[in-house]
Amino acid sequence: MPFKILLKATRLPETSPSTFKSRLEAHIALVKHLTGPDFPLSHRRSYIDRPTTPSSEGTYPTTVLLGQQSDFSFDSIAELTFEDEAAFERFQAKVREPEIAKLIQEDEKGWSDRGKLGIVVLGEKLGDNVGMIHRVKPPIHSPATRHTVSYSTTPHPQYQLPKYTPIDDTEYLDRYEPGGYHPIMIGDVLHSRYTIVDKLGYGGYSTVWLARDTKLDRYVALKVLISDTTCNEVRVLRALSTANTSAHPGRDSIPVPLDEFTVTGPNGTHTCYTMLPARSNLREVSYSRLFPVDVARALCGRLVSGVAYLHSQGYVHGDIHLRNILSTLPTNLDNLSIEEFYTEYGNPEIYPITLFDGSTSALSPNVPPKAVSTLFLGIHAGEFTLQDTRILLCDFGETFSPSVNPRLGEDCHTPMAFCPPEAIFEPKAPLSYSADMWSLATAIWEILGMKVVFSTDVPYDEVIAHWMDVLGPMPWEWFEKWDERGRFFDENRRAVEGRYVWANLEGAFEECVRVYRRKHTIGDFDEDETAGGEADGGGGAAVGVDGKVGDTGL
Repeated sequence: MPFKILLKATRLPETSPSTFKSRLEAHIALVKHLTGPDFPLSHRRSYIDRPTTPSSEGTYPTTVLLGQQSDFSFDSIAELTFEDEAAFERFQAKVREPEIAKLIQEDEKGWSDRGKLGIVVLGEKLGDNVGMIHRVKPPIHSPATRHTVSYSTTPHPQYQLPKYTPIDDTEYLDRYEPGGYHPIMIGDVLHSRYTIVDKLGYGGYSTVWLARDTKLDRYVALKVLISDTTCNEVRVLRALSTANTSAHPGRDSIPVPLDEFTVTGPNGTHTCYTMLPARSNLREVSYSRLFPVDVARALCGRLVSGVAYLHSQGYVHGDIHLRNILSTLPTNLDNLSIEEFYTEYGNPEIYPITLFDGSTSALSPNVPPKAVSTLFLGIHAGEFTLQDTRILLCDFGETFSPSVNPRLGEDCHTPMAFCPPEAIFEPKAPLSYSADMWSLATAIWEILGMKVVFSTDVPYDEVIAHWMDVLGPMPWEWFEKWDERGRFFDENRRAVEGRYVWANLEGAFEECVRVYRRKHTIGDFDEDETAGGEADGGGGAAVGVDGKVGDTGL
């Protein structure tokens, strides 16, 4: 069950409201940088913008916030959402680690009154020994914004102060260095042809931009890789798009590269390529929301079909999860001028980049003067109809051909919650198509339900224990390779007494999928669907792109 807290902060008397807001936004980005996967699922905040800082200590939220802004004894209040209370406790433990706590406190010194920090748990009191804690029942929401948090695979160095002040919902700015990102600004023209309009996303190895192709008068998604990187992705996509298999229903789920070129800048030479822009990834649109049941079936059907096409051409995707599955745009943007596009979707959100140490020295030419937040073109899961279920697989940087360029398990970079177990227990063995099947199954589960089947925010060994709790004992040869098995299981592969045990597969499907669907009245699954494979131990059901269910014949 999601665990929510309210966190209030108070500015120092000599700090202006505008400075407080900018410093707090940078501070949140710093904490996100330091805590990594332990950062809350969402962090929504509102600012009181008081003209003065009264000495009153007695004004706290009780059930609702009412009164003049000057009446409040704090300057901001944020709603933090964690997957559950255990996730909140992990976050608390992380920020109390000595090195992290020191960095956080040093950053807060010049603008925040740490003596007036307060934590409010929605609906209950944590305890009398935690400080200023008060009971609040209704959550307080800040206005929705145009942008959402994007997925980044950038490896953030831990316990090291960044060079540039982190900015929420942007790439890791310290990677603007030789060998890293190419500095790009709104309005730049690349390859004498592509005018940068907004940012669509970023990852550890690239930034992705919405650009206007002035030669063909259309919008494209323009991907710019870090410098001196070989673009395996373009090679794979060209092979898939030129294969003589146009009748395969999954081919439409593979992006088609339109143009490829290089740009040279202060950080090196960067491979770039373009494709048609998509709407958003399925993780963004489905956060804390459910797809209608017919839509969920259709999305799963198209995903299965796309992976089947990829395998039919001799390739393993190598990194299937919802952030690498895009929904396509339902309408063509090409008839909009750049000005009309901004009128329809809003102007880019741009923030100045500053040095983290507060120095006013000029920025290096390796970094752009301003950072751009990512544009969200999507709709949320509950708004999807069958017409919105066309998808594109993306991020083919980990794709390989088992027969041509085999990939060892130790080279699998898929996040642990979606990673195939053979990559963990057979690191020196080559991966094959079965690696995709595991990740495909976890993606299907997430499309159908509210939660991932395996935890995304627990330590490595707890994920392995989660596998066994849900699916049953792993093969003996794998179990014996697992050094930490004794913390979770006895030598008969039974859960040790006293530890938390996750629900088995049937129980997890009930808890993570069906309970939420009934609660939100958004459609449940028929009994014949949920019983697939139980009676005969092998048969199952498959979903088609029209939302129908059919026998797999397995």
